[in-house]
Amino acid sequence: MKNIKQYFPYIIDIIIYIIIGVGLVRNWIAINLVLLILLPKITFDEFREWKENRKISTFISFLALFVALILQVVLIIKTGKLL
Repeated sequence: MKNIKQYFPYIIDIIIYIIIGVGLVRNWIAINLVLLILLPKITFDEFREWKENRKISTFISFLALFVALILQVVLIIKTGKLL
């Protein structure tokens, strides 16, 4: 149970990234630029927190980075242009 509590925030972050990514790809809305800027910042903050606190799983941290990067690549491909 202690392990689940430890990883729960990261699991929630991954789910949120997926929901935001699917929403942006299906319905390209004006807020997309704000979210595209915020995704790497949120992920970088989590990565820095992992570097300071070694109890966080490496797999979960890099999975969050991977999901954020994939979502950004999909958004760039969808629009056909780089910001």
